[in-house]
Amino acid sequence: MRTLVSTLLAASLAAAIVACGDATPPPNVPAVPKPHPHAHPSHPVTEPIAPSAYTAGGPSYDEAMGVPEDLNATKNSPELSDRDLSSPMASGEVISECGAPDDMKLVVKVAVVDGKAAGVTVFTKPQSPEVASCVDKAVRAMSWPRSSKRFAFTTAY
Repeated sequence: MRTLVSTLLAASLAAAIVACGDATPPPNVPAVPKPHPHAHPSHPVTEPIAPSAYTAGGPSYDEAMGVPEDLNATKNSPELSDRDLSSPMASGEVISECGAPDDMKLVVKVAVVDGKAAGVTVFTKPQSPEVASCVDKAVRAMSWPRSSKRFAFTTAY
């Protein structure tokens, strides 16, 4: 019995060696060094529409969005549609009134509560603090349908 087991093991080992092919070891390949943990930024690097965001005369979009919302107090408030939110800024009139050149790109982020802008951030490319500040102030003066719920939208020009 022991001879039978030995013979079977030897035959299995021989079959495995033949199945694997050439017994020549692989060529020496240098190990790839692991990068230092600080060699790459911890966040992706992307080109924003502008290097800076502008906020004047009140909270930024991010600050307004960071305020906790009491869901029990807002559950009976009306929902605002995309049209409700975009209507005050749809014409783009404020952009030309603020002196933005035709080739300037703008992104305006707005948080709305109770019919008013609760937070505004304006990005411009090329940078223009004057245009951004003017747009920020104009958006803060606009009104939307009233709802105690917080809504947010982004408009690009």
